[in-house]
Amino acid sequence: MKVVKRGVLLLTLTMILGTTSRKNAVKTLITMIDMLKWRKLNLFYDDKIHNKFIDEILKYLDDTEAQRNLINLGEISASRLEQTLMKIHASDFPDIHFVYLAGVNHSKSLEFIRSVNNYDLNSNKTTDFRSKSQWILIVSSSFVSELKQVLLDLCHVVLVVPLQGGCVEVKTLVKTPTGPNFVNVRPDKLRIKDDLFPNIKYGYNGRNLILGMVPYFYIRSHIMNNGSIKYVGWMMDLLVQLAHTLNFTYIEYESDDYKYLIQKTIRREIDVLYGEYILTQERSRLMHFINPPMKYDAVVVLYRKIKEDKKTGWIGILRPFEYNVYYIIIIAYIIITCVYTLVEYIAMRSFRKSTKVSKNLKEIPFGLFGSLFQEGGHLQPKTDTGRILLASWWLFCVVIASSYSAYLISSLVFEPEIEPFSSLQQLVELPDWKIGIPGDTGVIDMFKNSSDETIKLLWHKIQKSNTTQLFSLDTNITRQYERVKKTEKYAFVFADGLRSIDNKDDCFSTMRIGLSVQVSFYVPLQSPLIRDMEQTVSRFSDNGLLNMLFKADLRKHSCEWNNQLISKQKDQTIGIGNLLGVFYIVPIGVVFAILGLFAEYLYVKIYELRTNTFNK
Repeated sequence: MKVVKRGVLLLTLTMILGTTSRKNAVKTLITMIDMLKWRKLNLFYDDKIHNKFIDEILKYLDDTEAQRNLINLGEISASRLEQTLMKIHASDFPDIHFVYLAGVNHSKSLEFIRSVNNYDLNSNKTTDFRSKSQWILIVSSSFVSELKQVLLDLCHVVLVVPLQGGCVEVKTLVKTPTGPNFVNVRPDKLRIKDDLFPNIKYGYNGRNLILGMVPYFYIRSHIMNNGSIKYVGWMMDLLVQLAHTLNFTYIEYESDDYKYLIQKTIRREIDVLYGEYILTQERSRLMHFINPPMKYDAVVVLYRKIKEDKKTGWIGILRPFEYNVYYIIIIAYIIITCVYTLVEYIAMRSFRKSTKVSKNLKEIPFGLFGSLFQEGGHLQPKTDTGRILLASWWLFCVVIASSYSAYLISSLVFEPEIEPFSSLQQLVELPDWKIGIPGDTGVIDMFKNSSDETIKLLWHKIQKSNTTQLFSLDTNITRQYERVKKTEKYAFVFADGLRSIDNKDDCFSTMRIGLSVQVSFYVPLQSPLIRDMEQTVSRFSDNGLLNMLFKADLRKHSCEWNNQLISKQKDQTIGIGNLLGVFYIVPIGVVFAILGLFAEYLYVKIYELRTNTFNK
């Protein structure tokens, strides 16, 4: 009988102490809710023992403007719970707040936590309880270790654990490389939100997203030495900034078919895609465009230069220089010959009275002409003025001969190519040229709605090409590029063509059309990423980061663009403008020769005058 009384007394004492601990746990809970300023919370419980504590919580909420949603898990089925969670997400997102009073049935509590933890995976990526829900759970100490095995995705969880003796322990969830773990929160930190939910500042906490990518479409893919693929370009730079700011990782899903990627995005198999920002009623029903869009003005025509028939015979030998260059060389030769003869004969006979001057006038013209084909010559000037003049002529000949030889060798070794057209109008008028454009992209809509007559004619030609060659509207970007490389008379209209090709490997020529497109990220409809991505991109736009990334990419690839301009000029003959600095050598030499001749004349006269005066 005494044993029974002792047992009843011990059970009663335990219940009293447990009740005291739970009361303190509820007080701690109310303290945290008051600090967090939650305007709405969803209160779940699954045991009747919590009724008195729920009343205390509701009494506190009655004194505030916070809304509450009370759910008894013991009276709700699994299907109804799923509907309830969907309604909560739709009404509360992105500020979803939960309070859960766990009961004595651990298996039932674990089933509820597991269902919420896995809800995002089962909702076809339309919900985000993982990053956007905040939880405060009142659980027993024996339940903590079991929660670690279930809370694999939820990021923001606080545990209020009643202990014996009326004490309360508060733990918060932290993400570690080995998995989730609970750490204690000091009592003086209970009124600091960052200490209660430390993972909030880490955004998506390393969530892995799938990014759809098209080669050559606002990005470029490079194969590294280790065989891996690296994506570069200003859209990739922007994505890296987004990933760093929102703290997510991504896996690139590459496909040459842009239409195929759009379909996968609609089916939510891809989280983020990028492309032209062109809103239509049909597009708006299928995907969400992230605002604000980014303006881009590199819609170009990609094509290959056509091969030019080589000129044969003596006309081919004259190919390196334009004909007016030869006229200038002849004029320079005549001037140098006359001035050199004047300097050598007149100066030697009139000033120095020398009788050793060569009497064969034919040697000077032939010797000067020979300097064009060899370095220097057999002429030996007898005066300083003649040496200045002959040195300038030799320098002129060396540069002319080097330029001529270099271009002649290159024209004989390499097959010359010429630009087939210089304007869109000329391209439209070429009957044997076919034009392609990637199907199902915003550029097509721009062509259809353009008021420019040339653009209209170009779109008509594209449609005509598609009737005879069905690949003109091929959505596979890589196949379109290959056609330009392998087909001589095929042009491809494309956005971002200026930066999407590497001119060291692809021998393309480009011509800007003058159209501007807007580029944006696409996400599936009702994607939980919409709000965060739009806020972040808008902040990037306001602080100038978007413009900075675009200009940095433009500077990065300006060298490639300059190389392309240089390659276009390789097939042009050398004109006067290219040799303008060389032609200055001859007149400068003539001027110095005349000045030298005049100085020598003065010197001789002064010398003769002094000699005559001395003889007298």
